[in-house]
Amino acid sequence: MPQKKTVKVSSETPWSEDKLLEALSPARKTDLEVEKRLSKLGPEYTALFVVDSEKIQAAKTSILRLFIKNGLKGTIVSIGVPGKKILSQLKETNTPSDSLSIIDASPAKEDGETDKQITLLGEQEDLSTLFSEVEKKISEKNSNGFLMFDSLNALLVYNEEKGVEKFFHTLVSKLQGSGVKTIILAIDSKKGENTVKTIGNFCDSVEKI
Repeated sequence: MPQKKTVKVSSETPWSEDKLLEALSPARKTDLEVEKRLSKLGPEYTALFVVDSEKIQAAKTSILRLFIKNGLKGTIVSIGVPGKKILSQLKETNTPSDSLSIIDASPAKEDGETDKQITLLGEQEDLSTLFSEVEKKISEKNSNGFLMFDSLNALLVYNEEKGVEKFFHTLVSKLQGSGVKTIILAIDSKKGENTVKTIGNFCDSVEKI
């Protein structure tokens, strides 16, 4: 009687992308997901990243790390997190932050806080001053490789929806042809959902993580 053949499954059989992601830590998953989304965008863009609330911190850090790793100098506009804390978070992940400028419009910033990388703004409601500071940064050669807003939702806490929509519409128009890679972060939430959709229409791409 002929013997049955056995098929040996190679331990080197490649895993599917989904299986690989399942085996990774949450932070590493976010890193790969962010890198994949950014890699498909061009040399200049404005992209709205709509992120799950539990991933927003990891997504922000991943994007900053990737930009800095690629030798880009740029600016983050922080509405909810103090500038000092952002620098501390990058230090925890061994990410150099010398090439990063921060416009700190957070309510929790420390009084008298001084740092050459951080520009302090007084009022979150003052969109005109915020726009002027952003304009100044994107005109500087040492900080105009990328621009990140963290976050759209935080800005909506202090401002009317129409005002925020007008702010981003004017900004996106201003950025066209500038060569700046711009990321607008938004938390995936029902609150402010219509404004997020409207601003997404101004952008080159909307990415959901």
